[in-house]
Amino acid sequence: MSGIRHYVKSRLATTQFGLEIGASYSPIAPRREGFNVRIVDHADADELRLKYASQGMPTSAIEDVDAIDDGGEFTALLEPGADGFDYIIASHVFEHLPNPIAFLQRCGRALSDDGVLYLLLPDRRHTFDYLRPTSTMGQMVDAFIEGRERHSIGTLVDHMAMTATRGNVFSWRHDEPTPLNFTAGIDADTIASLRAASGEYIDCHAWIFTPSSARLLIADLRTAGLSPLHEIECRQDEPNEFLLVL
Repeated sequence: MSGIRHYVKSRLATTQFGLEIGASYSPIAPRREGFNVRIVDHADADELRLKYASQGMPTSAIEDVDAIDDGGEFTALLEPGADGFDYIIASHVFEHLPNPIAFLQRCGRALSDDGVLYLLLPDRRHTFDYLRPTSTMGQMVDAFIEGRERHSIGTLVDHMAMTATRGNVFSWRHDEPTPLNFTAGIDADTIASLRAASGEYIDCHAWIFTPSSARLLIADLRTAGLSPLHEIECRQDEPNEFLLVL
């Protein structure tokens, strides 16, 4: 478990009521350790075990999923009489979302008055997103106004065409000296297949961040009345990921 994940876990109490989104095979607040948490993911537990076993990932930590995220309200998972969740955890989820503004609004409605959202995000400067520019508020507003439920073909093309590695890994230390390698290309057939599958959800990194760019986005979205959440803390213990506490 990374230093940031340890830090988040140290902030939680088993007496609190939480929601963890996208925990999959590596939950930060596992029920088996006594945390009172609801779990939302993109598939049920059996599907997750099949998926990650085929990728060579450990599956013993995958816990039962309470809801598959279909864009519905997280408030539906609250206990009777609860004012809201004390915390919501989303580790390496936000960058995959078709509509991050809608997600922040859903979290805001589901959190208690003093509840917090823990967002763990990749820092593009030390990951395979190295060559991609940071995302803008305008791009997020477009996705929100469109009510986007799937990634655009252009977003998928960028994800595929601009992937890079350093030292044959997809994330690296700040002092890694190895030159960049380009691991993915895209041709006319690929674009044609994306157009043919435009009604299906295809996963990718849709949103690209550095700590500073993410902090600015959160501040601007709140100023514009598009998000109820504000920054409490930004923390970075490893170069390839950082934490925003909202």
